[in-house]
Formats: sequence, C-alpha cells, structure tokens
Amino acid sequence: MIVLRSACTIFAVAHILHQMEKVKYPKMNRREWLRRSAAGIAGAAVAGLLPTGCKKSVEPSRLKAKIAYPASLPVLKKRAIPLLATSISPLGISTMSMPKTGNKMDTEEGCKIIRMAAEHGVSLFETAWAYCDGDGERLLGDALSGRNRDSYFVATSMPTWDIETLGEARNIFARQISLLRTGHIDFYALQAVNSASKFQAVYETSGILDFLIREKKEGRIRRLGVDFLGDESLLDTLIGKQCFDFFKIPFNSVDNLRMRQSLAKMIENASKKGFIVFASNPTKDGTLRTMNGDASDILLRAFPDRPLVGWALREAICANGVAAAIDSHISNLTDLKDDIMSLSGELSFSEAEEKTWHNALLAFINNTTVGCTNCSSCMPCPYGVDIPLNFMLYNDAVESGKLPNIYDDTASEAFLEKSGYLIKTFSTNMAARESAFHCIECGQCLPRCPQGIAIPSQMNHISRIIDVAREAIAKKKSKL
Repeated sequence: MIVLRSACTIFAVAHILHQMEKVKYPKMNRREWLRRSAAGIAGAAVAGLLPTGCKKSVEPSRLKAKIAYPASLPVLKKRAIPLLATSISPLGISTMSMPKTGNKMDTEEGCKIIRMAAEHGVSLFETAWAYCDGDGERLLGDALSGRNRDSYFVATSMPTWDIETLGEARNIFARQISLLRTGHIDFYALQAVNSASKFQAVYETSGILDFLIREKKEGRIRRLGVDFLGDESLLDTLIGKQCFDFFKIPFNSVDNLRMRQSLAKMIENASKKGFIVFASNPTKDGTLRTMNGDASDILLRAFPDRPLVGWALREAICANGVAAAIDSHISNLTDLKDDIMSLSGELSFSEAEEKTWHNALLAFINNTTVGCTNCSSCMPCPYGVDIPLNFMLYNDAVESGKLPNIYDDTASEAFLEKSGYLIKTFSTNMAARESAFHCIECGQCLPRCPQGIAIPSQMNHISRIIDVAREAIAKKKSKL
C-alpha cells in the first residue's frame, strides 16, 4: 500500500515560466520542450523558493569524501576590491551558527573558530544584535581582542524588526560598539529589509536613518548598507536613496538556478552601480554542506577529495560583483576547515567542474517531493489523468530513495534498478489512461489547487523521468 507523504509546496511560478517557454517554442510538444529546458530547471526546479521545513529524500550518499586535512591549513589569499580600495578575504564568517550552550553562545568554542579563521586569512567577520541578544557581538569582540584592528573587518546590523524608536536604536548601537570592543564598525547594515514601507516606517520616519548617517560622518560607522531580502524593485528604491555603500544579498546556487540567475543579476547590477556586495547565506541554511544522496554521489564520484560545501561557496564568490561570501552556517572547527580547504585553491570553475556542479544541483532539486495533500480539488481531469495518484506515487519514490536520477549516469546499475521500480510502481497502481502522459497542459486544474502546485509542469516532470527510465531499460535489454 502506497502511503501519502507530506511535502513542500511547489509554487505556480513554474507554470508561468513554462508558458513563457511555449511562447518561445510554440510548435514544440511537451517532451521536446522538456528536452530543451530540463537541463535548465525541469519540473520542480522551475518553482520558486521552497518554504521552510520541506522534506527531502533522506537517502544518504553511497560514497564518502576522502578529504586529507594537512597538519597546517593553508592561508586564504585576499582579493583586491576596487570599491573597497583594499583587499579582503573571499570568505567571511558569521557568528550566527556558532556553538551554543543552552540559549547562550559557547564563548570558548566560538573563540577557537574565529581565531583559527583569522589565523588562516579570513578578514571579514559578520555578526548581529539579533544573534542571541548580543551574544554574537560579545563573542566576536572577545575573539578578536588584541588583534591589529586594521587586519580585519567587522560587520553587524540594526535589528529592523525589534526597534520602534530612535532612543532604542541609539542604545543598541552604543551597546554594539561596547560589545565589539572597537571604536568603529566597518560595515553596518539595516538588518533584513524586505519592503519599502518597513524601511520608511522604521528608518526614515523615526529618524534612525539620519542618526546612522551622522554616526558614519563621525567615523563610528565606516560604511552603511542594507541586509537585503527583497526584489529588484526594492533594490532600485534603496539604491535611489543615495545613502548606502554596500548590500548583503542572499545568494545560493539552488535558488539562483530556480530563479533563472535573477539573484546573480541583482548582485551584478548593484555592483555596476558602485556598491560593494556581499553574498549572504551561500550554503542555503546549511543544506548545501551535505546535499542529498544523489547530488553528493555526483560530486564525490568526480572529486572525492573535496568538501561538498566548497562548490556552493565557490559559485557564490565567483558571481560577478561579489566582494566576499559570508558563510553563516559554521558551527564547528571542521566546518571552518572545509571552507578554508575549499577556497585555498582556484576559485573559478573549469568546464568539467561546471558541468558536474550543474548536474549535482539538478539532482538535488529533482529529489524534492510535491506538496499534494490528496484533497482532489483538481479532479476530475477532463483528459482522465489521476493527478493525486501520480503525485502520491512520485512522492513515495522520492521519500523511499527509489526515484531514478536522470541527471546522473543513466546506464548505471543503480539507475536501472530504480527505473524498474518506478515503472512497475506506476503500471501496477494506475491505469495507463490515468498517467501523467495524458496531460495536455490545459491548465484547468491550476486555479482549483489550494496548494498552488504547478500541476502541468509537474506532470511534465514525472513523464520525463519515466521516459528516460524506459529508454535506459530498453537500451539495456537491446544489448543482452
């Protein structure tokens, strides 16, 4: 008996993007469209950002990394950034995920991480008032105390969502200077700004922005910027204020691929307009440190001696306009060693590396379940497709680790074994007329789905996987 799995929502933007592709190639049938676009972002991959807590296949990698840490870690080389008029390490580290004891940061372990980072070339250290109510700033101040102040940059921010008055902002800023044990903050950001109305209410109307600008004129803030969480329109609005020097913009390989390079484009545009840009959260809340089994296997088969996290960090650092990538998910010394080992050599990708990483990302995205709740609001389909059953069988294959990865070696025994399972599961549990292959993308189901699932694109995705699985098995049989 197939058990329905709970899973994350796939946003209807997938359908919109698919319709755009159909305009571009109006005479294509859906399989031809998929062959042209599947290498880009098939099915779930064209969806928007997944909500927090979505389930992934828990199947572990079958391969293990063979990383040999040297007795003495390399020192990162700094890069010259013209907008900074100096050099900076390509990697910045944050106190956000530092070890904790209860609700407090573990100062002893955290100091070890920060000091090791500084000793091996890291020169950008990010924290925030919101990290354990100032613990992150206290930790950073303790760890860097006694070092040459010109040898590193400190970044922190004003807690946008926790302040209401100018008096509160003044008190917080004074406390931050004290905790960080410094006379100035190199990069001071307005934290988590995601709307023009919030920016206006918290910073402009209250007088807090004017206060921070005065602190910059008096030298206690060297550069004022925004920890940015919005879209291109909001970015243009903030740029138009003409009072900022830098932006921290979220960038990770998975979301950048899903969003068709829009994150990279925002970074590049801001940089071209004269702003320093830092890529924040390059490991996607830590998920790109380990990835899932299929994606990890692709990377480790090609480069078994490399930490997995290095791929995401390198892409973020190499994005046009990025001064440095700030890793906010370092929680122990091993994480830091992996970061340093990954970034001590060549940062740019070779053609072979680029292909390997792209395939791994597609495998990572491919291993995501569809957020169907089996409510049947989409039914009946005028063409006989059993939409909930297709999703239930697909999700079961993902959750049980039996979904064949069409972005890896389709001639491998593992792929053929999973392909046989998938084909048998679908043929046993549904009639041929109910399969995803009979979807003609009429779109009548879209407005009826309360989960906002891009059903036609998902039907394409399922059909594509079954197509490739059948082809692989047919090739194997023809050689027998």
